[in-house]
Amino acid sequence: MSKLKEDFEASGGVWKEWKMGDLFVSSNGNFDIQQTHINGKGDYVVSSGEQNNGIIGKTDVVASVFDKNTITVDMFGNVFFRDFRYKMVTHARVFSLKFISEKFTEKSAKYVTSNLYFLKESFSYSNMASWNKIADKMVKLPTFKGEPSYSFMEQYISLLEEEKMLQVDKFLKDSGLNDTTLTAEETAALEKFRNGEVKFEERKIGELFTLKAIKQAKSQSLIPEDSNGVPYIVQSTKNNMYKMHVNEKWLIDNDESPVEGNAIVLGVTLPAVSYQPYKFGASQVIVARADFLQEQIGLFIVPMLEKLMIQFSYSKKPGMQIYKNMFLSFPINASNEIDYTFMQHFISAQEKLIIKGVVKYKDEVLNS
Repeated sequence: MSKLKEDFEASGGVWKEWKMGDLFVSSNGNFDIQQTHINGKGDYVVSSGEQNNGIIGKTDVVASVFDKNTITVDMFGNVFFRDFRYKMVTHARVFSLKFISEKFTEKSAKYVTSNLYFLKESFSYSNMASWNKIADKMVKLPTFKGEPSYSFMEQYISLLEEEKMLQVDKFLKDSGLNDTTLTAEETAALEKFRNGEVKFEERKIGELFTLKAIKQAKSQSLIPEDSNGVPYIVQSTKNNMYKMHVNEKWLIDNDESPVEGNAIVLGVTLPAVSYQPYKFGASQVIVARADFLQEQIGLFIVPMLEKLMIQFSYSKKPGMQIYKNMFLSFPINASNEIDYTFMQHFISAQEKLIIKGVVKYKDEVLNS
């Protein structure tokens, strides 16, 4: 990477600030797409927010369609490159930026996008982003002979991807995850699900799990961070509820001992849910345990719980008793018992299929 920069500067390349208005043209949606319009058909819909990169689903409702290889900026200053066609909601104040120059390729567009993350520091709910507010903002780009150097951007992103994929390749080999061959049991579980042969029945959460509230005694700001410590889990709907790594001894000394892993964690007042395989510190959460619980089963149950979380909001909060009385639909075997074996094989198959896609992408990058 350093050699690329040195060669670029030696040839006369410089870093110059460019006005956003000289790089992009902005467009807005023409129809206020609501949650009721999301039906899984048509084009992706982009809204404001970081979760799922701002994508809220698909709709075939008639609305403006924006080209792929463009950038969206929302009212909070979140910036995402879109390599697909999409529609946008209007009530969440998200807008689309199209490169004025057709010389921008996907890789150079990614380079520019990564240099626009500073926008997030400038805007908030009380100061929402708009094209008028950012059109005069400057972004520093590699420049050659008075023009943005698209070739440098492309080479930079290519080298970065190769570097990251080499790390992925090493991790897959070291961890043994490069074996993506499905077992007979995993294949059978996938086929059974795809053919609609899985029977589901509801079971009450409080009858399957033991729930315990974990309350915080001290302010989170007092807990010292420690990269070698334990993960700290909070009631957040983002990042699998993870906030930071903290000092384990501090937790113990301050009567906030870490919680053993292999547990499902639920938000106390927010609709947050995650599976935590390892020991963790926690704040204001509810921990659910069961004898049958293990990683694959936990990963099977969490998405089912996430679907139920839609019913909660700021004015309708979840809580211990509410969780206990909720029902989940579980796969049932021929004996009318919960089919934990199916759940394990199904998730194990999904993990291998995902890793297979990663391996394919990694090989494409390294062999390109």
